[in-house]
Amino acid sequence: MFSYDPFTETGIQATIMLNPQWTIEFALDAGNDMNIGTNSSRLTGQAFVRYVAKNNNNSLWLGFNELGRGTYENSHDNLNHVAGVWGHKFSNSVHMMTEAYYEWERDAALGGSASDGPVRYGAGGGQGTIIPGISGATGFVNYFNIQTSPKDYLCIRNDYLRDMNGWRTGFQTSYISHTLGFVHHFANWLTFRPEIRYDYNLDNDVTPYDLGTKKNQFVATMDMIVRF
Repeated sequence: MFSYDPFTETGIQATIMLNPQWTIEFALDAGNDMNIGTNSSRLTGQAFVRYVAKNNNNSLWLGFNELGRGTYENSHDNLNHVAGVWGHKFSNSVHMMTEAYYEWERDAALGGSASDGPVRYGAGGGQGTIIPGISGATGFVNYFNIQTSPKDYLCIRNDYLRDMNGWRTGFQTSYISHTLGFVHHFANWLTFRPEIRYDYNLDNDVTPYDLGTKKNQFVATMDMIVRF
């Protein structure tokens, strides 16, 4: 689901801790994945509230990640996006995070923002046919993290995305993925993260993967994070 929600907002943000349990956050930015001053940037607001239990075993983070005009313009999405995250600590070595979102846009393009060049590995890629009215998508993800040593942990991730109009991916269907990841900290500044994932959709007559030829796929990836 994280492939089809906003990645980056550029603007100004204020985070205010009212007390150890409650925090509020407000922001103004140029819209999802847009820099200030471009022809597709639009003034967009953000507002969140966070609650942390006194025992630190539960937390909630709820609000609007993007709220603005919400209309597709200049081959670019300017979507609205409401999200919530629940965090739960089972023990010092077992944690869970669950997130849900709903995003919507007026007069969206099939497949979302236009790509610079052909789509090679997945669905979407706009600019497709304009879909009149409101298009929406719903996503859920659950992370289950298990620490196996002071420098290692396993991550089990389960995703769901419902693309109600084909706006986000180019296909009107529901997607599910299951991921098993491993994280190793070589040092405080170096992290290694390999993972394997299985993706599929729930409609037998839809083939959104491998340039529209398959209904499922396996993916193996890895990356390194260098902190400085």
